[in-house]
Amino acid sequence: MQIIDVTAAVIISDGKVLIAQRKNDGSPRSGKWEFPGGKVEKGETLNECIIRELEEELSIHATPGYILTDVIHHYQDRSVHLHAIKIHDYKGVMKPESHQKLQWVTLKELLSYDLSEADIPIAEFIRKA
Repeated sequence: MQIIDVTAAVIISDGKVLIAQRKNDGSPRSGKWEFPGGKVEKGETLNECIIRELEEELSIHATPGYILTDVIHHYQDRSVHLHAIKIHDYKGVMKPESHQKLQWVTLKELLSYDLSEADIPIAEFIRKA
């Protein structure tokens, strides 16, 4: 099975991290919480991808920083290499364009949300950092 490169934005503000809930559309991982981001397109860098994805998903222009951690996870329908990118700053008002809900949560309560399996190691990493 081919591994798909995917970016995940880690946006932390005032001691809280942003997570987004996938739409309940019956697809795999429907209704799960995740760090916003998406698939890297052919010829695109990780930073270009996260900037594009956050514009599409949240209507913001982000300034990406560095890769915090990465995770390879094998779902039943696909395998992903998830690159967690720290976002230094963003401009604009967040709107959930492709998610049903956005939530700012404390690091302590982060793991109490029903996160997508690939996002759990990222959440654990952030809590320890």
